Amino acid sequence: MSYKSVRKITLVVVLLLLTFILLSRLMYFPVNLSIVSGYSMYPTLRPGDLVVGLHKEITGYGVGDVVVWCSSLTYCTVHRVTRFMDAYVMTKGDNNPLEDPPIPESYVKYKVVLVVPSIAWLPACFILASLYLIKERKKIVMFVRGFTGVELLVFLVFIIINITLIALVPIYHFTTEPVITKPSMYLTSIEILDPGSLILVRYRLQYLSIISIAGCLIEVGDQLIKCSAYIPTSDSVIIVVPPETYTLAYEKGVNSFKTLVNLTLDKGFLVGSYSLHISWNRLGVSVNGSSLVLSNPNYIPINITYAKVTYVSYDKESRIHKVVQVDELKSFVVGPRNTYTLLVESKGEYAYVMIKYLLMGEEVVEQRRIDFS
Repeated sequence: MSYKSVRKITLVVVLLLLTFILLSRLMYFPVNLSIVSGYSMYPTLRPGDLVVGLHKEITGYGVGDVVVWCSSLTYCTVHRVTRFMDAYVMTKGDNNPLEDPPIPESYVKYKVVLVVPSIAWLPACFILASLYLIKERKKIVMFVRGFTGVELLVFLVFIIINITLIALVPIYHFTTEPVITKPSMYLTSIEILDPGSLILVRYRLQYLSIISIAGCLIEVGDQLIKCSAYIPTSDSVIIVVPPETYTLAYEKGVNSFKTLVNLTLDKGFLVGSYSLHISWNRLGVSVNGSSLVLSNPNYIPINITYAKVTYVSYDKESRIHKVVQVDELKSFVVGPRNTYTLLVESKGEYAYVMIKYLLMGEEVVEQRRIDFS
């Protein structure tokens, strides 16, 4: 095999290796190379540092390890694992004050095993490349001229693939103009919509727009529940609350839960963590004509375990009140954020209606008088 053939085969192998490393976000590959672009891991990692990761199936990972996790093709994070929660992983940047939102275990791709500081690899690459180009400039020209049509096509295809993959990473251009437009995003309001199945989150956006929703979770106590969300308008998000959210909060005896939503913006991303308060209140009980009206202010159904109607007549001559009939009713349910009307038949002069139900483990007894005349 000639020297020229060996050089061509070596070039193709190097290009293939670089391509597979860049494709490691999309497919299984044992090694990953990533360049640090922020200060969230400072001083452990600095912008420009080159991190080498091995696939998690090769090395495994645990609390304290630095991992590479990706929520999309163009967004990956290099943070340290702090703890595990069921099928989710909690991570945090060494320089960040708070943990990241929980991520599915499947997002974690690689464990960082080697860090090459930017001050070491960037100058070295530049010097070596410059020396090589200067020394081999004549051979390089001859080598390129010696390409056949097929070889040149293969070379160009690999170059295009690598440039395309690199172009997927957003690049922010800076201008020297005196006025720089600064995007901003502020939370304006968050509210639970009746009967509690939806949460409306409103933002004030400047030079920003919400593109998509990458993830949604609800945290009740120490338990996580998957939720869904959609974008009704350009400045708001609707979170669909699973029915078991309020039931779980009621069973745990907590009066709040947290929503975690990951938004993809046209100029970055937002991880929102919002706490919402829940009040567990007694039923509203009122009389309307010959009916008893029960209003449930809670986001869970209330089961009326016992209901009794005692009918009373009044004898004007003897001036005696007599119980003429007692009806025990079947149990019934008052729906969340709803009302229930209990119709009472007109028997005697008036009636006493008594109901019983449980609220946060305590029995509540209510009684009202209904006059028929």
